[in-house]
Amino acid sequence: LGSTLSENYAVYPYNAANTIENGVISTTLPAEQTYDPAVPTGINNAIMVSKASGTEFVFKNSCALVKVNLKIAEDFVGLHSVKSIRVSSKKHPLSGAATINVAGGDYTAKVAAESKDYAVRLVNCEGAGMLQAESVLTFFVAIPAGTYEANDLTVSVLTSTTSVPFSQAFTLKNSHTVNHSQYLEVTATI
Repeated sequence: LGSTLSENYAVYPYNAANTIENGVISTTLPAEQTYDPAVPTGINNAIMVSKASGTEFVFKNSCALVKVNLKIAEDFVGLHSVKSIRVSSKKHPLSGAATINVAGGDYTAKVAAESKDYAVRLVNCEGAGMLQAESVLTFFVAIPAGTYEANDLTVSVLTSTTSVPFSQAFTLKNSHTVNHSQYLEVTATI
């Protein structure tokens, strides 16, 4: 990304619009993330940053993750694949312009309070295969680290079939605090 004096900074995934000033990285947590079957942990959607005095970079995750485990009821075996997963918040922006104060030792991505993006959507989920009653499909969605109050976060799952798409939403009833490099786990049966 750039260098100042004897410090080098790097951000993953690469974005030409990223900037750095006085050790504060400005980047974007995208509203649309893509599921990649080759990287099922979703780490390719989470912002990671590094500060080094040389050329060896050790990246730290700057986001929290929502780990979504999905099962399907036995009577619907083999009829659905997951099309997309949407995580939304009533009170906290989940995507948009973000800053990371690496110079201050805080590797947490903070989405600008004025952001109007209160949702993140994971697309291309069909690559995970069909929902099966005897197994679980797992997806990861990157969100900003922080405290989410009871009934604030909702996970919506859109499945696709050969006929009609089906959507189901799950609201997290308890409050949760997730730091960067941690995940919040949701398990649901469609």
